[in-house]
Amino acid sequence: MAVLIDSLTINFLEFIEVLKLAGVRVSISEILDAYKAMTYIDIMNKEVFKAAISTCIAKSEEEKAIFSEAFNRFFISSDLKTQEVEELIQKQETKKQEILKEISDLKFKGEQVEVVDELKEVYSNLDQNDKKSIVAFLDKTSSGKNVKNQFLPIVEQIIHSKLKSLKQNSVTENTIQRGAFSNVPSEAGYIAEQVVENIKRENSILYKNISEFNQNDISKALQLIKLFIVKYRRANSRYKKTNKKKRLDLKTTIRKNLNTGCVQFNLKYKMKPRKKDKYILLCDVSASMFKFSSFVLQFMLGMSSGNSLMETFIFSDGIYHINTRALSNNQSFEEMVINSPIWRKGTNISRSLNDLEDRGRAYFHSSIVYIIISDAKTVDAALAVEKLKSIRAKVKNILWFNPIPEIEWTRIKHIQGFKECCEIYDCSTLDKLERALDSKL
Repeated sequence: MAVLIDSLTINFLEFIEVLKLAGVRVSISEILDAYKAMTYIDIMNKEVFKAAISTCIAKSEEEKAIFSEAFNRFFISSDLKTQEVEELIQKQETKKQEILKEISDLKFKGEQVEVVDELKEVYSNLDQNDKKSIVAFLDKTSSGKNVKNQFLPIVEQIIHSKLKSLKQNSVTENTIQRGAFSNVPSEAGYIAEQVVENIKRENSILYKNISEFNQNDISKALQLIKLFIVKYRRANSRYKKTNKKKRLDLKTTIRKNLNTGCVQFNLKYKMKPRKKDKYILLCDVSASMFKFSSFVLQFMLGMSSGNSLMETFIFSDGIYHINTRALSNNQSFEEMVINSPIWRKGTNISRSLNDLEDRGRAYFHSSIVYIIISDAKTVDAALAVEKLKSIRAKVKNILWFNPIPEIEWTRIKHIQGFKECCEIYDCSTLDKLERALDSKL
């Protein structure tokens, strides 16, 4: 009997490790509760066993999905687990050989450019334009006047710096990050990795670049947005404890204690209401931004119930006010943009902000938060930076939601200047967009 208990305990703790690696936050008390729950059930009944542990550990819908996938993958025969690990090793080796073949294209004056293992996969994951630019740099440098083979270490250092920069700018969402040149993970690590991949595959619309959405994706995305909004409102409607000091509400206390002869057994307090931020939303509706701005606006209108969305403007080479109350769905936003005087015009952020300033001081004070929806591609970028710095000194904050992945921001002119006066977020997918909005609203 002791061996059976020990074996069960080991399996249970390994399963907990899978959950943690897959992104489920599990506390010590939850582990103890789940372990204790197993003593009250028939552990040979798989469905009952699964339900009992899930009740103690999985707290959100996301965690329940991860838990279910992990449970189904973990509690299988040991022979099947071994077979799947062997398949992973073969898959990893195949990927490694493909990467080495790509790296063989990097040559300087006929000599192979050495790249450390951790950066080989970074190069392999680049898009074709980035790869061509690196190869073109090597070709151009190799043919330079008075360039000798002794310059190879310097060239390698330049390539390494470029790839390191790209790696640092890329944001990975997974708790697991294993490359083709990494060691094969533990059994728990392997299962967790497969769980994450399957969850992503099932929710691929969440992680797909919004710029690549087709018409079918758009309808699915709008349904997801509605679910996000419901979840957000439910989470923000719950009572939250506060450490802020409250003042005694004397009038209410006396009224509530009349039946005791005004002896104050039941004290009532009041707290100064929290001042809500006022938001001004600026949506770029140039050709490259039209679809993305529409999604963000749907999010903002739904999630701003706890805040005050003061005004909404669309802009391109000028600015145009829109009535958000008239926006019933995605199509009405499109119609409103198409009928506006700024439709199909280039982006000029500086001029648009100047137009907003002309509307008066009401849009520039310390309780206002600006939310800019744009890819930051604009004419007169230097003037736009200076104008935003001027506005930042007058308002509470400027949030910038960018549909371009962060790894590509280095291509945007004056992006560093924008980052100095704005909080810029990578919102290239619905998953990233939801988390950015959830953290700031």
